[in-house]
Amino acid sequence: MPNHCEHGGKCTQTWDSFKCNCDGTGYTGATCHNSIYEQSCEAYKHLGKTSD
Repeated sequence: MPNHCEHGGKCTQTWDSFKCNCDGTGYTGATCHNSIYEQSCEAYKHLGKTSD
């Protein structure tokens, strides 16, 4: 059974759906892909953002 969850999230599947438990991973979202921490300066730079 494939694990659709990222960053160590625990996957629970049925025949037609899946759910990720992101507890303790530092991530949230349907597949544990959103960090609960602020992005790094380098990540902001790649998005084209600058400081105020």
